[in-house]
Amino acid sequence: MSSPMQRCGRAAERVLSSFFLLSLLSKKRNVEECVKKAVVRHAPSFNIHDAREVRCALLETLATISRQELAPLFTREREWRGASETAEKWFSEGISIISDEICLSPAMKRKLDGRMVFGAGNHLAASEKRAAVLCSRQPRRIAPNAPFLIAIASAAEFIIATGHTLVSSYGTAGYNAVNCITYGRPAIIVCPDVLLHMSGSGTLTKFFDAYDGLIDPANTLFVSSVLPGAAPSRQAAMFERDKLVAAMATLICAAEAREGGHVHSIVQEARKDGVPVRFFFASEAVNHHRTTRADAARPAPSTRRACGAPMHDALGLGTVQGPSALAPRQPDDNAPVSTDPQSVQPSYLYHYTRACPGPWPGQTQAQYWRSLIHDEPHAAHSGFDTLCRILEEKLIRAASRFIRGKERVVCFSELPPARLSSLARWRRGLTRWAVEPYGVGIELAALSDYGAKPVQYGTDEDFSKLPADQKYLFQARRGRYVFWDVEREWRVKGNVDLSLVPNERIVIVVADPAEKEVIQSRFGLRTVVSGDLNLSMSQENLSFSSRANDHLRRCGLDAKAL
Repeated sequence: MSSPMQRCGRAAERVLSSFFLLSLLSKKRNVEECVKKAVVRHAPSFNIHDAREVRCALLETLATISRQELAPLFTREREWRGASETAEKWFSEGISIISDEICLSPAMKRKLDGRMVFGAGNHLAASEKRAAVLCSRQPRRIAPNAPFLIAIASAAEFIIATGHTLVSSYGTAGYNAVNCITYGRPAIIVCPDVLLHMSGSGTLTKFFDAYDGLIDPANTLFVSSVLPGAAPSRQAAMFERDKLVAAMATLICAAEAREGGHVHSIVQEARKDGVPVRFFFASEAVNHHRTTRADAARPAPSTRRACGAPMHDALGLGTVQGPSALAPRQPDDNAPVSTDPQSVQPSYLYHYTRACPGPWPGQTQAQYWRSLIHDEPHAAHSGFDTLCRILEEKLIRAASRFIRGKERVVCFSELPPARLSSLARWRRGLTRWAVEPYGVGIELAALSDYGAKPVQYGTDEDFSKLPADQKYLFQARRGRYVFWDVEREWRVKGNVDLSLVPNERIVIVVADPAEKEVIQSRFGLRTVVSGDLNLSMSQENLSFSSRANDHLRRCGLDAKAL
């Protein structure tokens, strides 16, 4: 059986030679990226199955770039077999070097600075008319009527009407939005990392699952200039990705580009090189496009507050205090179960909700972006929107994030809404509040059917002592800046189906009277405004040591362990 190289001749030999070197270089972590690029760029074609030719080509290339001292790293014949197999695999899967296949302008070729561009997918998508939509960075939380969405929609309509192939990427708001609008049409997608097809079938499958409905594989050519094995920083990868998007476009559509920003600088460079640029703004009528430089500095109109989005500076929510936080306690099984939300301290557990930047659990990327673009109800994903979704589905979905062992659980707190101040803090790493004044309260007696159990706070040593079936209940007592036991958390394995809980055993918490009316009229559930629950906390004033000791006894641990 002939090899791919024998079947396709010298053109295949050149591609296979490059792939062989790329595979070999991907294992050389201590070789600079610039040297790797130089090796691939200056290497002659050679038969990757002929050891003599491989050796001669490598030595000749290292001499050309004056790096002969690296010869011992590249002449280990035992590594050549794996590199040959990888090269043939990439070639047989249709991966190619497309730097010279797509009609790039001389100026754009100079911008690539000799970099190879790898491609896989539908090469017919690479038409001569290619338009990129570039948009400045957006916040994580996006309102349905955000100016950049309106501008991108206008740009996308223009691209469709003029028959351009879209040049885009993925993973940021601007690219995801335009991909959603133009889905199903020919597109060139620039990968911010190594070409997906060079990263293994598992990576490709996960990608297509995540972006189903946003990127159509049948009509897409995927490209990347990142060498296999490279690990650029996220910031560097995003910057190079945007430059390649611009380099492959014959027209650039700038949507709400901010003056002096990264996108604005790319746009200005493109204009200097003679690439046409069109500016799109939310304030302009659809299909009416401004093309002057001054437009890039136009201030964007302000966006409305998302429905139900809490104004945290008005909530009066404080920050977590130190070790005065209380460990959760086992409630008195003999205590009467109250259905009065004004006296729910030990009888109710609360699942507090908050705003959700990006898709909700169970919602795809495509569904999320379509909801924003079409301004569907609850598309803003505010805390109130999240609460409404839970009630519409009659389901609190379990999640495994931050749970040791990755068991999927639903989290509840003993703390009633009147004590939310002990939980409120800004999670800088997650760029969100830890809690908002929205939640579903369920009687503890009703949750017993779901196996609700109190979280066991402790140290890593305590965690190691827990039985396997209890490890999902563990939470470190203290983090870097916070004492977690202030949350007095309980956990339930799996989803909580609200349709199985009688309405009279549920109480809904919202932030203001208008939201209370909405919940009561739509769902017929008892609803309270968080600020109205001025509960007497005299029953809660137990000492920290008393609660901690009680907790330890339940866990079967020695107090000295903490």
